[in-house]
Amino acid sequence: GGGIRIVVASATNALEVHSLPKPSKQAPGVPVTAERVSALDMYGHPTGIRSVSLSSEDAMACTVSKSVVKIWNVDNRSCLRSLIAAAPTSSGSKSSASYYCLCSAFLPGNTHVVLGTRE
Repeated sequence: GGGIRIVVASATNALEVHSLPKPSKQAPGVPVTAERVSALDMYGHPTGIRSVSLSSEDAMACTVSKSVVKIWNVDNRSCLRSLIAAAPTSSGSKSSASYYCLCSAFLPGNTHVVLGTRE
């Protein structure tokens, strides 16, 4: 064993895990190469992800970008829900203002998520 693991967030909204082995004591000065262990694409976020939160049993994850909220199944990495964070519309109005999401947290019971916004 030995070595370290690095999590990288890319500009394409993907998360990658890389493994960097420990340098060999028998061959000092020989460069080591990182190996990509796994990757998770955050499909559909129109802007950069601002927050990732896990449910209390680590079965679900919530990611938020500027105005999009996504709930993910952690085990199979599938998107369970994709929501627009928007203000309620008044009756008869078709357009609504979207909220600028900054953070999120699952509430006890894991059936609701609270969002922190700039508004």
